[in-house]
Amino acid sequence: MEATVEAYEAGASIVHLHPRNPYTGKGENRPEWYAEAVSGIRERCDIIVNVSTGGMGRRVDGDWLYKEIPEESVKGRIGVIPVLVANPETKPDIASFNAGSPVIDIYNRKTDEFLLKFVMVQSFPDMVHMAQVMKEHGVKPELECYDIGMINNCKVLKELGYLEEPLYFQCVLGVLGQIPATVENLQYNDHDVPGFGVGPSYLVEIN
Repeated sequence: MEATVEAYEAGASIVHLHPRNPYTGKGENRPEWYAEAVSGIRERCDIIVNVSTGGMGRRVDGDWLYKEIPEESVKGRIGVIPVLVANPETKPDIASFNAGSPVIDIYNRKTDEFLLKFVMVQSFPDMVHMAQVMKEHGVKPELECYDIGMINNCKVLKELGYLEEPLYFQCVLGVLGQIPATVENLQYNDHDVPGFGVGPSYLVEIN
C-alpha cells in the first residue's frame, strides 16, 4: 500500500496489484489479501485499482503449478472478482485479462538453466468464463497481450460478444517466451490493435 500511495503522489493514475500474504510476504492469490490491500488503498488515495487475475503460481519441486492448486486455477483466479465486488470498499475498477497462454521464464546463463518452467494455460472457454464473470460484476477487463496472437484472440472474443467497447489493451514486450521488446514489434503491436478500438474506444498501454 505504501508503494501505491507514493506512486499516486508522484503522479500515477493506475495501480496493478498482485497480492501477498502479509504474514509471510509470499505471493498468494487469495481474496482476503486483495481485500486488505484494496480497502487500504481506497482509504488513502483516489487511484484506479487494477487487480490481477493472472494469479501468482506456486513452486513445488522446481515447477510452477497452476491447475493443481484450486486458487490458482482459472476459476480460482477469477473467483476473487465476485468476492471483492460484494463490498464497495474493495471493488476493483479494472482487472487483468490474460488473452491466451503465455510462456514466461528466466534463463540463468551461469547455471545454463531455465528457472521458472512456467506456462499459464488458458483455453478459449477459460477466457470466455473470465470475460463473463467480469461483465456480470461490472469490472472492466484490461487485455494483457504478450504476442500478436493474443490481440487476435481479443478480436475474436469481441466479435462473439464476450468483450465490449471500450477495449483496454496492455501489450507486454520483452518477456522471455514472448515477443521481443523492439521498436518494430512495438509498431507491429500498435498496428494490429483492432480498428474498432480507435478513438474514444481505444486505450493501449505498453510494458
